[in-house]
Amino acid sequence: MAALVEALRTGDEEEVERLARRLGAARLLRTALAGPRPEERTAALSALPLCDEAWASLGLLPGLFGDRDAEVAVAAAEAARRIAERLTGEALADGDVPDDALVAAARALWAEAGDRRRAPTVRASALAGAAALGRLSGGVDPVRLAPLLTDPEPSLRRAAVAALDVASGSSQLERAVADDDLTVAAAATAALCAEVPGPGSRGRPSHAVDALAEPARARIRELLGDEARVPLADRLALIPCLRGFGTPEDRKRLDALARSKVPAIKRRARAWK
Repeated sequence: MAALVEALRTGDEEEVERLARRLGAARLLRTALAGPRPEERTAALSALPLCDEAWASLGLLPGLFGDRDAEVAVAAAEAARRIAERLTGEALADGDVPDDALVAAARALWAEAGDRRRAPTVRASALAGAAALGRLSGGVDPVRLAPLLTDPEPSLRRAAVAALDVASGSSQLERAVADDDLTVAAAATAALCAEVPGPGSRGRPSHAVDALAEPARARIRELLGDEARVPLADRLALIPCLRGFGTPEDRKRLDALARSKVPAIKRRARAWK
């Protein structure tokens, strides 16, 4: 465990993975649940998702989300998210992971995501983990997701937006584009813009983008031009929407971005002309 703590401190990913497999999921979980040193507990939680049998810990990790040590609570929620997102449909089909275990884990993660006594970072990770498990079993539960889309915490709303399926949740994404928090609005916009077919595609823009009302389109243009408050990575994700809108004015905007002094913006815009 001391070696694992040191490997994580130095960022030696290869050594972390080697030690995780050597220690095994069972020992790492025991350390996380009842280890004597906080740094070893958080290290165990960081390494746990790298183990093949980590899925078996999903039902127990939510018990740590309210841990008195805030770092342990955050690490436990992040471990649950990573484990859930690493699971594959193939593992379920092969029967390696029992369905009832995943159903129980998803229920626990949804409960934690909705618990306002938990830290926002913990709740957001729990939501992402629950959504990942939902996608494995046919889709994210819209009833459980709905209240999180209007949660007072922006990080929860952003996580809820990320969990939406564009095909079935386009109206919810359009509402989120108008969110007062720029990170939530940018996340919703990025999800919509990601559906626009590329320049080499013969298809029309996706229905979700094609059907956006003008207020949503105006907000997207506003976010794209807000260099001061919207991170570059988010602005890059919005550029395809200009092509998706397809108006002469939006084509002019795309042309202007293709001459931007910001190299990343220029490359992205040129790729979508």
